[in-house]
Order: sequence, then C-alpha cells, then structure tokens
Amino acid sequence: MFGRLVQKELLHHLLDFRFISVIALCVVLSALSVYGGGRNYTRHLQEYDAVSELTPLSQIIELEENSSTIDYPVIDSKGDFAGMLQFQAFRSVLSQNVVYPLVIAKDLLTTDVEPLLPTDTLSEALAKFGRHDFDCLPVMDVKNPRKAIGIVRRSDLMERYRQAGSALQRTIHGT
Repeated sequence: MFGRLVQKELLHHLLDFRFISVIALCVVLSALSVYGGGRNYTRHLQEYDAVSELTPLSQIIELEENSSTIDYPVIDSKGDFAGMLQFQAFRSVLSQNVVYPLVIAKDLLTTDVEPLLPTDTLSEALAKFGRHDFDCLPVMDVKNPRKAIGIVRRSDLMERYRQAGSALQRTIHGT
C-alpha cells in the first residue's frame, strides 16, 4: 500500500509541468553545449582589423568608415592583446576638435574584457557576451593568454546559436 502511494506521488511530480520544463531546459542546454562546442564559431583575427595601441584616432575613424566592425581588438608593441576599442569610446572625442589629433588607440582602450577561449562552449560564449556590451570578443590562445588567436562577433554567435537550436530540434523530432 505504501509503495503504491509513493509510486502515485512520484508519477504526479514527474508529470508536473514545472518539473518537465526544468528537465527539458537541462536537456536543451546540454545539447547546445555539444552542438555548439569547440571552435566552429570562431573567426581568425587576420580576417578583421586589429589596431595598434599607437594608432592615431584619424586612422581609426578611417578604418571605421571602411569596415563593418564597430569594435576592434587592440594589440600592444609585443603583439599581445591589450584590450578592445569600442566605437562608443571614440565617438565622444570626435566633437573635441582640439584633442582629436592627439588621441591614440591606447587612450580609448577598454581593458575590462572577458575574452573567449577555444574550449568555451556556445553557452559559455553567450554568457560572456551577456556580461559585456561588445560587438565582438577576442579568442585567446589557451597556452598564451595574452595572444589573441581569433575573434567572434555577437551576430555570428547568435547565428551559431540559431543553427544549434535548429539541429537540436531536428534531432528531437527525428527529421
């Protein structure tokens, strides 16, 4: 009798919508990590423009006008990653004509950047983008954390997320 009561109670909780929702969410997040894991959403830095710390603002503006990227990785004199340059940072300087010719990338650099690693899963990369307001984030070498080996755009990551979700949905529905 007690065994049947426990079975009924367990069945009731298993069928509870909230329990099923939590289990489904766990399955989806696990699958997204599997489908979106690895380096398949990274792009190499050579495909994008990296800016030297000493690049004058006039050259950065020229670069901005001829590029689809609005954030740029900044490289120091040793070739190591120094930080990110955001369009928002140098937009405010543009109105100050007196200061304009004196400004270099290092003056506008954002060093509070949480870079990606090649080992990051899709869900980890999404979480890092969620904590920062960057159009792109650098991908750092695991063996040399100061060396940027690639870059990921937020839009590319969201496209990869959409693809992983579609692949997961096809797997679940067997199509």
